[in-house]
Amino acid sequence: MSLMSRLFGYATKEEAAGSSLEDQHPWVIPPSRDATAILRSLPALFPRDAFVYFEGPAEARFAGWLVAHVIPPPLKIAYGTIWPKPDCYHIPLVAALLEEAAVLVDREGVALPCLHLHVHDGVQVLLEWHDAFVDDPMYVASIVPRDRVEAFARAIGVSPVSQK
Repeated sequence: MSLMSRLFGYATKEEAAGSSLEDQHPWVIPPSRDATAILRSLPALFPRDAFVYFEGPAEARFAGWLVAHVIPPPLKIAYGTIWPKPDCYHIPLVAALLEEAAVLVDREGVALPCLHLHVHDGVQVLLEWHDAFVDDPMYVASIVPRDRVEAFARAIGVSPVSQK
């Protein structure tokens, strides 16, 4: 560990390394700030055996929920933030669980549940979204059928979907 990382809380290269979306032609979904719609719609985009990776820091009103539902990381995801060292939470992508998160976000007025949001299946990253809920688009692996991607985009109130 370097002196800088110890003194200032930077993530080391080893800590920050991990998986990212490797698709050369992913679907591109315009950004949305509607966190409740996104959380509620993720299960339709990824209907089984997936995990949501939240990278923070998260707002305190949401961080407690993340801590209560976190599981051991099935896949190491590359950090999108090196300073301060981010909090990382892997949550099973289960409709009832994400509905609970959406209700909390809505009730507590959480505008920014995380800084970066990814979805993975334990082997590969399927959705990568840096600067989530702000201005950057979401990138979804091209193995996800276009009709599901377009339905997701409609559900979160954005369009058009394109391919990189």
